[in-house]
Amino acid sequence: MAIPFFSIDFNLSEWTSFFSASLGFGSRSKQEEKLLELLSNRFPEKQITLFPSARMAFYFVLKNTFKTGDEVVFPVMGFPLYVKIALQLGLKPVYVDVEDKHFTIDSKKLDSAITTNTKGIVVTHLFGYPCNMDKVMEIANKHSIPVIEDCAQSYDSFYKGKETGTFGYAGIFSCSLMKVPTTLGGGILLTEDEVLHDNINTKLESGSFNKSIAFRSKYFIKNLISILNSYPVLYSLLSHRIFGLIKKKSPNALRNILYSGMGLMDNQYDEWERPMLAHYQLSVGNVQFNKSRQMTNIRKDYTNILDEKLRDNDDYELLDTVNEDIYWNCQYYVISVENNMDKFFNQMFDKGIHLMKEDVWDCSVYKFSKDMPGNFPVAKKYNPTLIRIPNSSFLSKKDIVAIANQMNRL
Repeated sequence: MAIPFFSIDFNLSEWTSFFSASLGFGSRSKQEEKLLELLSNRFPEKQITLFPSARMAFYFVLKNTFKTGDEVVFPVMGFPLYVKIALQLGLKPVYVDVEDKHFTIDSKKLDSAITTNTKGIVVTHLFGYPCNMDKVMEIANKHSIPVIEDCAQSYDSFYKGKETGTFGYAGIFSCSLMKVPTTLGGGILLTEDEVLHDNINTKLESGSFNKSIAFRSKYFIKNLISILNSYPVLYSLLSHRIFGLIKKKSPNALRNILYSGMGLMDNQYDEWERPMLAHYQLSVGNVQFNKSRQMTNIRKDYTNILDEKLRDNDDYELLDTVNEDIYWNCQYYVISVENNMDKFFNQMFDKGIHLMKEDVWDCSVYKFSKDMPGNFPVAKKYNPTLIRIPNSSFLSKKDIVAIANQMNRL
């Protein structure tokens, strides 16, 4: 039986919410109010806005905060589409290399990247692991520069007891299919800036959302297929063989399918690319957010199992995760495979374990970065070597042990 590269933790409560909302039971507005209330209780000092995607939230934050020509600092390893959005809005991204333990922005190199034209700093809590926010905020406050936290993968991660997304001017979480918790596509903006919050909400209320049934049905079908693929038995029947054929004929095609949002396409970003959150998405989201810590605890247990079984294997370099200042949500379990990475990936796939190559984060290698200067040795060394191991709370402990044992046999 094959193990999927990602699984949504979708149980009876989620199925009940999914189908009851899809069939028209209950109220969409009440589900939205319920989710906003849940988030408001968690982030009482923040203004909160729900979006169809985190990228849409990021677009509106940049558009309402900066003007053409402003420099904005980005970690060189982050979400490439965010850099493309900055360029599309006429901003000037400036890259800073990452540190070599967790691949978050290297705060030691951040200060020297700031000039009189720097108007913003973006930090990415990559793989859910928090950046060194003490140092980042110290530098930002010294220069009076707003910090935008890319928290796409870091819901339920904390730095010195404070949750990611609450340090800076804006924090943006992703609730997409591959994030935990999920609204099956969605994003959340946190900010204490009431003007920013009001301006964005006014724009959303009059927004050009595509409300056609056909358009919304496409996302519904995609979400349903993704849910079904979360079950290893169904994934084995539905997708693993299809992915195998695609990988054999065209590895790049498989990459484009799995990383459709990573800035691999040449099209301009359209802020209205997705429909507004549907009733079923909000309903499922309420279940997911209520059990977020439960899912985190299972992933942390699985991370400990993988660490224990793999730490003595010299073929794999593990992330350094022991830090008393950090509570990590273990959203992604990523290792570095320096030698024969493609061979390792293919052998694991042939054994029915679908890993994810995480060699997509170095923004400096994309076409849109060709005119941006800089030398980024850590990103250059590690980005091509990174592989994500499935550690979803929807998998069983037996699955996790089987993955680790298979890795050690290779």
